[in-house]
Amino acid sequence: MNTHISGNSALPMQSGNILIVDDRKENLFALKELLSPHCEEVTCVDSGNEALSLLLKDNHFSLILLDVQMPGLDGFETLSLMRKHPKTRDIPVIFITAIHKDEKYLHLGYETGAVDYICKPIDPVLMQSKVSVFLDMAINKQKLEGDLQQSIELEKAKQTILDHSSEGIVNVDEFGFITFANPASARLLDYDEESIEKKHIFKLLSPDLSFIGNWQQSSYANAIKESSHIKENNVHLYKRDGSAVTVDLSFGSYHKGKEKGGVFVFQDTTERKKEEEALLVLATHDSLTQLPNKLIFKENLSSSISRADRYEHELYIMLIDLDRFKKVNDQLGQYAGDSLLRDVAKRLMSVGRAVDFFARIGSDQFAVIFEDDSFNFDADMVANKLLHAMETPFTYDQQQMDISASIGIVKYPHYGKTADELLDAADSAMQHAKQNGRNQFAHFNTKDQPLMMDKIDFEYNLRLALTNNEITCVYQPIVDTDLNTVMIEVLVRWEHPVLGVLSPEQFLPIAQEIDLINDLGYRVFQLAIEQYQSWCKQGLCSEDVKLCFNLSTEQFFRKMIVNDVLRIREEFGVDLQQIVLEVKETTLLEDVEMTSQVLHELKSMGVSISLDGYGAGFSSLKLLSNLPLSYIKIDRMFNDVEKGVNQKILKSIHHFAHLFSLEIIMVGVETLYQQQFMQEVGIEYQQGFWIQEPVASSEIEQMLSLKTDTTS
Repeated sequence: MNTHISGNSALPMQSGNILIVDDRKENLFALKELLSPHCEEVTCVDSGNEALSLLLKDNHFSLILLDVQMPGLDGFETLSLMRKHPKTRDIPVIFITAIHKDEKYLHLGYETGAVDYICKPIDPVLMQSKVSVFLDMAINKQKLEGDLQQSIELEKAKQTILDHSSEGIVNVDEFGFITFANPASARLLDYDEESIEKKHIFKLLSPDLSFIGNWQQSSYANAIKESSHIKENNVHLYKRDGSAVTVDLSFGSYHKGKEKGGVFVFQDTTERKKEEEALLVLATHDSLTQLPNKLIFKENLSSSISRADRYEHELYIMLIDLDRFKKVNDQLGQYAGDSLLRDVAKRLMSVGRAVDFFARIGSDQFAVIFEDDSFNFDADMVANKLLHAMETPFTYDQQQMDISASIGIVKYPHYGKTADELLDAADSAMQHAKQNGRNQFAHFNTKDQPLMMDKIDFEYNLRLALTNNEITCVYQPIVDTDLNTVMIEVLVRWEHPVLGVLSPEQFLPIAQEIDLINDLGYRVFQLAIEQYQSWCKQGLCSEDVKLCFNLSTEQFFRKMIVNDVLRIREEFGVDLQQIVLEVKETTLLEDVEMTSQVLHELKSMGVSISLDGYGAGFSSLKLLSNLPLSYIKIDRMFNDVEKGVNQKILKSIHHFAHLFSLEIIMVGVETLYQQQFMQEVGIEYQQGFWIQEPVASSEIEQMLSLKTDTTS
């Protein structure tokens, strides 16, 4: 029900901040307009989950206006969770309701912790008057708390030992020896009060650290000297049996005549931590489907964008909106709708991979992040699988529910730079899918993106590129531990006359679609081998240096690669031992029998085979043992060698690769530290921007020329 507000008020501006929680945007707008002139700040959120998440981060609010009836967490549930947490339990909450005014209902609200009710339609004078009262109370409370805190500090200076405190209290002299421990501290640490006294405080804080010579250097001894205070969270105190308990600790010094020392006050936080963790889950996840909520989805999307930028890979965002979901709720009721949403979440998750990030970001909207670090993600195929997952009817209480979905797809880095921009683009694409009839997907499109030209023109231009010499190659060296070039990887580019230089991911999918991938692949062979033989004739590189080519799945499974290699040998007279073909692990696993046949045939011709992206997929040892491989390229996800776990993984891969007589190539080497670590481990070959980024043939020629001059 909408909130109707009319009238004006001349109440003065008051200090204090208000949080409004309501699932209807028009209500949020109306209440904010009404109250903004009379307080410092008004913040609006549209769900109980989002309110809890916000309050965990920022609880400076003087008053909360909370709608009772909301999807997901209703007002009662939200307030009940707030009252369990020390950060939020004391914030006054006024319920706003439109449907229940009987005494039982009102009593339930007060029992939950509400301080008042305001019924819709809202009387602006009544609303502003009540808000004014609670803002005044908040100001007075703050003043009282300040006075109380000052009084406590003064009392601590006078009274250092509180015998009956529920918190652990330990008094130490200026040398750190315990002179008193209250019963609570003795119980917590499993000592009796007599045995804990006269021990040094380091016995509780750092049992392995000698107090001799160390106490005077500690922050606590310094606090006694300077009459200062210390507060620490998540400190370990050690019990009599050596086990640890986590506490929040404060330490204050005292001076009483010639006597001086300090008082430790600590509180066991174990149960509180458990409650906070449980509340954090509720604040960050949808209570119905248990999926992450919109807030966490956006945070993860921002992290995914950072990873994509760092490691130069892509990601896809899909926004999934259920078609005509309101009809299910209206006809079968909310419980049926909730059951449907839970089942939809399970079906969507069954389509995704373990690394994909699903979330429920709206009442009938889901979203998912697909990170593509191998440039082989088929967004259309996955979207079709998601749509297919909706085809089987859902059931609830023997009632059948048919539902479909509209999906919007956006790809990064082609569109948008932030999480909000990508979500907006995905929403635009989803709306386009709905406009086209629902139960389908659509990719985000914008007139400002030059590649989104007419598809027929793009395909026609790509065919012309082969005859117009627009297909070119760039080269990236692979070096040994002495930084000698041992291989040169060949990477294709399209020098488009209008759009400029295009990378493979911008045109190879189209080349596969129009059956041009094999012609394109053979053209790359011709260009690279012709250039390679020119370098050899000029004496710039020896014939021991090999050329590496990436194979697409299409080239491999059509078995055309064997014929292409034979043609290259006949056309250029090239020694096939100078050729390395790179195949992705995921490609090999699609048809192991055919894979083995093709690879053995290539191996018998003298070609070397490199397994690309090892470690990112199944990391199958069976592949290493049964297939005729010469090299494995370790996926760049392990090249952050500052992490100890990655160091262990690299050493392990190096060990068993040598058991199979395989040589390792580490890609993505970007720092001197990475390079030196690879040398220490004994990894044979390295490739990355630290050594050389992919460059044109002229720059490779210059690099080879400098190397030749140095060694001559």
